[in-house]
Amino acid sequence: MAPPDRYLLPPSSELAPLSDEKVKAVIALADNEGRRSNTYANLGMVCGTVSFLGCLGSYVYLVVQNHDAAAGVVLGTTVLAIIGRMIRGR
Repeated sequence: MAPPDRYLLPPSSELAPLSDEKVKAVIALADNEGRRSNTYANLGMVCGTVSFLGCLGSYVYLVVQNHDAAAGVVLGTTVLAIIGRMIRGR
């Protein structure tokens, strides 16, 4: 198990007066918070991937069914949304 991130832990000067049991509890809480943050990020990536693949699938379906205008809107909206999120994420 990797140690918790340093930003989640208080400075060592604040931990010094605490008992060993309390220090272990603080480290366990920081580790739990880091794990939750990682899970949240991974879940977001999975949901984004599923949404993107769904949009691409609907694009292919619309093209096969000869709805070219609607397919262009679906693909154009998807691509523009992804580019916008990338720009905002920076």
